[in-house]
Amino acid sequence: MRLWIFLSLAISVAFAGVLHDAAYEGDIGKMRTYLSQKKNVDEQNAAGLTALHVAIKMGDLKISQFLLDNGADINAQDFQGNTPLILAVKKKDLELVTFVIIHRADINLANNDGITPLHQAAFSGNEPVADFLLKAHADPHLKNNDGATAYDFAIVKKNFAIAQLIRMSM
Repeated sequence: MRLWIFLSLAISVAFAGVLHDAAYEGDIGKMRTYLSQKKNVDEQNAAGLTALHVAIKMGDLKISQFLLDNGADINAQDFQGNTPLILAVKKKDLELVTFVIIHRADINLANNDGITPLHQAAFSGNEPVADFLLKAHADPHLKNNDGATAYDFAIVKKNFAIAQLIRMSM
């Protein structure tokens, strides 16, 4: 019981804010009401997350589409520089990644550590997502802040199929 209370509190603190909570809950009605009061669709919580970040973390395409229809920034960065695309890649969800890219996400926008979506896919071993990113023109030559490319990540993590895909794109 204490664990459940702790987790509930952690989620509530992480997504604090009416819009963030509505994104977490999947409540379009609450979002519509909040945004009708001329509120900022891209307001950030204590971690710098926007409601779109939350919707992507939840894997909720319907809420994500609603937010984008209401002017959410597809390239918004949290305080670590993570974009909705980087979060979609972290979820290893090709449909979600495709959705974000179709909505004109910057495929090469890196976070504060210089990690691009392709770096993330190579690190996590997600071959279908890495392949899709490369076909969508992700730049395999980009280096993170430590000078490593996505190819380097793939080799270090022993994701050789991804390393081969990247190598063929270089």
